[in-house]
Amino acid sequence: SMKMTDEQVAPLAPELQLKQQFLLKLASKDYEAALQLTQEILKIDPHNPEAREFQPLLFRRIQRLAMEAREQAEYEKEEEETEEEEEEEEEEEEGEDEEEDNENDEATTTTTTTTVTPSESE
Repeated sequence: SMKMTDEQVAPLAPELQLKQQFLLKLASKDYEAALQLTQEILKIDPHNPEAREFQPLLFRRIQRLAMEAREQAEYEKEEEETEEEEEEEEEEEEGEDEEEDNENDEATTTTTTTTVTPSESE
């Protein structure tokens, strides 16, 4: 009774093929093809957990990539110049912040030590 008959095994084959294709598309970052394959898998197996889990993730990923691609196209011309400038500015700012922090630390430590009142005076 443990042995599956041919009829029981047959329906699994296309689903396994689809899953294999799905994983390949996922690995090669072909998200739109992967999304279509999740739909194919769900036609055969509506409760397939992987397909159900990945479908919304892929959908969001594709939308985000589309958005990024549009933005990329807009910025492409000036992108290289501005990126380098921004990085330099950020480094300078960080250096300044660190110096300020050190001063603040000293100030707070000195004030806390001076304002400690002996508990006897209460």
